[in-house]
Amino acid sequence: MCFICVVHQKDICPSHSILMETLPTTPTTTNENGAPAASRPAASKLLAFHLQRSGEKTSMIIREIQPHWTVIRPYFSIRSEADYDRAVAQLNELLDIVGTDENHPMYEFMDTLGTLIHAWEEENLPMPPVSGADVLRYLMEEHGLRQVDLPEIGSQGVVSEILNGRRELNVRQIRALSRRFHVSPAVFI
Repeated sequence: MCFICVVHQKDICPSHSILMETLPTTPTTTNENGAPAASRPAASKLLAFHLQRSGEKTSMIIREIQPHWTVIRPYFSIRSEADYDRAVAQLNELLDIVGTDENHPMYEFMDTLGTLIHAWEEENLPMPPVSGADVLRYLMEEHGLRQVDLPEIGSQGVVSEILNGRRELNVRQIRALSRRFHVSPAVFI
């Protein structure tokens, strides 16, 4: 019997009907003639039997995985910057091989590795606070742009004032930059 059935004191759940047939019944009541009547086994016996069977399955899974674990464990343990660097290198290699093919046999491994790397980064590599001007400066550098190449912000003088912190980006400028660089407007706020 599953744990939920035991806790809620329900009749045996359909998935365990075969289990019920394999356990001996316990006489707990009498019929109208006074003879002991067979009843369902006690919930605790069912739970104990079910847990034993579950434990056997779990042990079998562990036995199957154990020989392989020593090989894959380093990819699932990121505890230092060296581990992190190794995991990122492995992820980059997987990205080159797998790409975005969700049917590739290594896709789920790549996805899991990415999740582990992200968790480590969130905990160990906090993002420094940046201003909208810092983000704009970075994007200009990445795209090889000069101040005069951003007419959506305004003149070269306006861009210069924004980059030097004398002026803030306004909503119109943020929307225009967001469209141009294909990023969320939130990066400039």
